[in-house]
Amino acid sequence: MKMIRNIEINSKVHDKQILADLFFTENDEVQPLIIFSHGFKGFKDWGHWDMIAAYFAEAGFCFLKFNFSHNGTTVNAPDSFGDLEAFSQNNYTLEISDLGEVLDTVLADSFEHADHIDLTRVALIGHSRGGAVSLLKGNQDDRVSAVIGWAPIYDIGSRWSAEMRNKWKADDIHYISNRRTRQQMPMDYQIVQNYVDNQDILDVPRAIRTMKKPLLIIHGDQDEAIDHEEGMKASLWNRSMSFETIKGAGHTFGGTHPMNTSVLPVHSQILVNKTRVFLADLFAK
Repeated sequence: MKMIRNIEINSKVHDKQILADLFFTENDEVQPLIIFSHGFKGFKDWGHWDMIAAYFAEAGFCFLKFNFSHNGTTVNAPDSFGDLEAFSQNNYTLEISDLGEVLDTVLADSFEHADHIDLTRVALIGHSRGGAVSLLKGNQDDRVSAVIGWAPIYDIGSRWSAEMRNKWKADDIHYISNRRTRQQMPMDYQIVQNYVDNQDILDVPRAIRTMKKPLLIIHGDQDEAIDHEEGMKASLWNRSMSFETIKGAGHTFGGTHPMNTSVLPVHSQILVNKTRVFLADLFAK
């Protein structure tokens, strides 16, 4: 298995770079591509994402994970939040744009590792907020063959109550506590305004309802961040989608940061196995 770290993708729409890691098995065959999007307060090197990337590479996939340009990390320190100004200016349309630029780069003939990638078999996987971004982008991009959400956000607007929005608008800044780093992470009100101005683009329920390509959502029934009941309701929006519940699993499926083990947590083993079977069956047809 080959790992290529910190591939630099130069954005065409803003002045920040997108860093990506690519995992694959070196052979003469083109392989299906998985592009993974991390969640809120996440990054490509968080927790067990490396182990999950290695799992899929060993299973015959090219697996690419990346840092959203405004997730708060920097090129020189991609695993810590050293740019809170960028974090404050992040929003959903910006992340969708980033994912599009990753697709543009990786699927181009000029991409250095293009000879390993099967352009006809491309899947998006996203966790939490990255799941919502993957659902929204995957639904409208013909280059994407399938979409998988790992505990995705199902309704962006419902995350902010009217009371919260009013105070946020008055203050302009809302702070989110990061218990791990002990940072107070600023979020400018622009993320709410961005959602209000782009509700048609950022309508996750509609994306799920209208999805014409294979769709899998996996959710833990002990998710402490996004209620499993939200996933159960979402599973009724599209009768052709697959919905899987992992009993006992929380929001990160057992992953923590840092990970102090080289073995995937049990719930993550179930997560990747279900995902692999779904993709193997799809791409074998």
